[in-house]
Amino acid sequence: MPRNVPTILKDAAPFLARADEVIKADPIISYWCKYYAAQIGIEKSAGDTEAQSFLMQLMDELERLKDSMSEQDAVKSETVAYAYIENFALRIFLGADNQDRQGQASR
Repeated sequence: MPRNVPTILKDAAPFLARADEVIKADPIISYWCKYYAAQIGIEKSAGDTEAQSFLMQLMDELERLKDSMSEQDAVKSETVAYAYIENFALRIFLGADNQDRQGQASR
């Protein structure tokens, strides 16, 4: 789902785009992408009502996601989440590395 991210929160936009991209394949990664985008937004949004409204909606969305995945250790514990995210990144890198070694890399 495309988002209308306020200009002041443009640094958070790539993380929200990735969150939307992986929501079906890996909702836990999507959650943490949105979480990080919210952290960026909190730092940048002081005094901007449009940004603060956007962040409130994002935080509501995060709460709904967290409630729906409340049994997942990678959502309940940041320590477990770090390992989960690292494994996700390694899987992505390994897939790209394998494509490159086979001469099938597209970028």
